[in-house]
Parts: sequence; C-alpha cells; structure tokens
Amino acid sequence: MKLDLILRAKECKINLIAGHKICTNCLSTLNQSISDYQTEYLNCVDPYEKHRFKMNSGLVILNLEFISFLETVHNKKYTTDHKICNACENQIQSEFIEYAKEKLSSQPPIINSCTEFSNNSSESPNTESTAGSSYDTASQKKRNFDAILDVCGIPPFKRLKLNNDRIATNGINIVEDVACKVSESFEEAYGVQIPRFENLQQMQNESSWFNDMITGIKLKYNESKNVGEKISLLTLLPDNWSFTTVSKYFNCTYYIYA
Repeated sequence: MKLDLILRAKECKINLIAGHKICTNCLSTLNQSISDYQTEYLNCVDPYEKHRFKMNSGLVILNLEFISFLETVHNKKYTTDHKICNACENQIQSEFIEYAKEKLSSQPPIINSCTEFSNNSSESPNTESTAGSSYDTASQKKRNFDAILDVCGIPPFKRLKLNNDRIATNGINIVEDVACKVSESFEEAYGVQIPRFENLQQMQNESSWFNDMITGIKLKYNESKNVGEKISLLTLLPDNWSFTTVSKYFNCTYYIYA
C-alpha cells in the first residue's frame, strides 16, 4: 500500500497500515470514498453556489453560529467539519449581522413603571434642561441594566459608597453570575453543554498563560533544525488541533504534522 494513499486516507479520517494489502475492488471504493470526503470536507462548501471551481485554500471551519444561521435562513445543514473560503465567510458574516439586527429590532422594548414615569415627567416644560436630560439618560441605562439582572434572577446593583475599584470588582462578579445563568438557560433550551464562565479573572489569566506557552513552543520550533525535535514540540499542542490550525501558527508541512 503506497504511502501517498495512506496519507490521503488519514487526511480523510481513514486509518490504514503500511504493508497491508488491498484488492482492486476495495482500492476503487477507497479512492471514491477519499474523493467524496475531499469534495465535501476539504473544499469550500459554497453555501451560495457561486464558485465556478473548487476552493481548497485559505479555508476556515464553520462555527456553530454560522451553522445555525445557514440552517435557519437558507435551510442548509452543515457540521463543524465543513469549511468555507474567506469570500463566503465575509458574506455569511455580513448576512448574519443584518439578521441579528433585524431580529433584535423586532423584539419589544423593556417597559416598566419607572420608564413610563420618566417619559411622562419629561413632557413637562419645567423639566427640560440639558442636565436633567443627561441624568434621565443615565437613570434609564441603570434601569435597563437592573431589568437584565431581574430576568436572570439577580438582585439589582447598589452602588452605595464604593470607590471605582470596588465597583469594578462587584461588576465582574455580576457579569459572572449573568454568564452562568445564560449558560444554564442555553443548556436547558438546547440540551447542549457549554463552558461555564464562573471566574473571568482566572479565564483571562489562563488565556494569557496559554498564549505565552504557544509563543514559547513556536520560538523553539522556529529555532530547531532537527525534524524529530520539531515533531516532539508539536506533540505538546492540544490533540484536537487540526492541521489547518497547527499550520496557521507554526507554518509546518503535513508530513511533520502527521
């Protein structure tokens, strides 16, 4: 069994072993399976059917938001194994933003008694002033924020006599609580678990540490002249990183990646 066939099969998630033999019929079926996989997963899925030729360079993986958008709006079903080119990504991004804006504008505004009282008070000619208008705007923003907390079942924020550092700390705690509530609601609605954002500061630190680690590995990789050492360095990367992701950071060949 030729090495080229083994490598092409591995790229299509088919594991073959060097030295094993294969009959003519199975070889024909295998080649057809590889061709079908490459057509569907190693080329741009062309959701708008505008490509004249197959696009297999500069591809990015479809994210979950785009997958849901394409299924909802265009009735096309894809998975995270499918890829798109930069032109299709830009068009989907543009459509997705317009779709999100339209969906947001169609939702009724949050109205409560405080809002109505503010609107009625502003009609009085005796209260029309620049300072008063600025105060009303700030108050309205605070009421809107408290309304969001109320939806999530979180008590309203009370500033009291706190300095800015304490306010920022309390704000981070509130954002963490809101994120957890939204995560729980998402899981209940769609039955899919997502990461819990329970410690934003820790997540920020871990993200910084991860970036430093990748930078360090990349530096050692670029300095190394030994292929074996380069391969060993790549084994330190997350197992779920695809060849596209690895080559983006390390500019390596598929031979070293495999």
